[in-house]
Amino acid sequence: MVSGLLSIYAFDEYWDVSSFARYGLLALKNRGDNAVICYSLKTSIECIEASIDELVGKGLEHSSNIVIAGVYNDRASYYIDEAGRVAILLDRESNTNLVRDLVEYIDSNTGINDIMRTLSNSVINPPVLMKKHTGIMLLSNSIVVAWRGPESLSPLALGGYGFDMAIVASETAPIEVVGGNPRAGILPGQLVLLNKYVVKVFGARTTGRVCLLELLYTARPDSVIDGIPIYMFRKKLGEKLAEKLIKEGIGTSIDVVIGVPETALPYALGISQRLGKPLELLFVSTGVKARSMLKNSLMERAIAIHLKMNPVKGVVEGKRVLLVDDSVVSGSTLKTVIQGLRQRLGVEEVHVVIASPPIRLQCPYSLFYFTMNDLISANMESGDMVKYLDADSITWIPIDVFEEVMKSFGVNPCFSCFIDSRGDHA
Repeated sequence: MVSGLLSIYAFDEYWDVSSFARYGLLALKNRGDNAVICYSLKTSIECIEASIDELVGKGLEHSSNIVIAGVYNDRASYYIDEAGRVAILLDRESNTNLVRDLVEYIDSNTGINDIMRTLSNSVINPPVLMKKHTGIMLLSNSIVVAWRGPESLSPLALGGYGFDMAIVASETAPIEVVGGNPRAGILPGQLVLLNKYVVKVFGARTTGRVCLLELLYTARPDSVIDGIPIYMFRKKLGEKLAEKLIKEGIGTSIDVVIGVPETALPYALGISQRLGKPLELLFVSTGVKARSMLKNSLMERAIAIHLKMNPVKGVVEGKRVLLVDDSVVSGSTLKTVIQGLRQRLGVEEVHVVIASPPIRLQCPYSLFYFTMNDLISANMESGDMVKYLDADSITWIPIDVFEEVMKSFGVNPCFSCFIDSRGDHA
């Protein structure tokens, strides 16, 4: 389960940030279709759940100068106590007892100075929930605490809307979409406290890890994660993949480059420019764009695939196609696309290129709900995969080249679901 977090805090209580929250959630729709929004109602907190489309279409139920929100694909990971004193949104599901421990640890009835002392201590010895998760907490005394645990793999960014608001989001694009300016990434081990008088960051800026699928797939291409411009990172991987294709002779034998929409397009562009081969728009989406990889059922994935992949006729007929994707989970998207290329569009050859290593293990941190049965790379070798997909070849980015690009961008990712020979696996 991938998720997105958002907090908008207007320092003047006469502000109504509901419109900012609506469009901030829309900018996080790459992380899920459903949302929970929690409002500060001066002496209490209220939370509502709805689809993002509903919230954007009809607006929010209350006016408030403080809002926290979470975007989810399936189950919302949030907690609000019975008295309406504290609401907590998390990057993924957690043990309810750990949430209660955190609520007791930071008492919403204490003063701001007591809370600041508590947060200072938590940087040194954080509660388990704050150690392992990224989250945002709203207290009924109009205090917001956002944190990224030292062991968390989910990103968080801090921004501002002039001097009027502080904005926290899972990535920088939502901050910019609502008119704000990103100021800094919140790094592992850091906490941010917001109240009407102060924005205070606790903890040293340290180098932590981030989920590699954040950089490859989840984050928007117009975002920056931990100082890494996502579009440039993905395009560079594409350029390096092109060099491998040239060495193998595939790069000179293809006629056209196609990216699986829409996350694979930066990789495809990098490959196209490096090979000197045309990049064509082959697929047109219908209606609301959906992330098929985030869907839980095969039927939902199939519907999402067909909605975003209606082909343009005449673009690839009789041609040798280089089909680029960011990663492969079950292979259902690629198989559907390749069947369409061969049966409906009459291509001569389909050569598949993947801009990541094979995903061979489940995520031990439950950021993504892949089972071993879901993972095609855990159950097939590349030769069998080529036959199953009905492709002419499949090329993965070499791990040494992959690590070279990551090093050049200063990336320190979690590899736990990718290469089963690495030492950092659970």
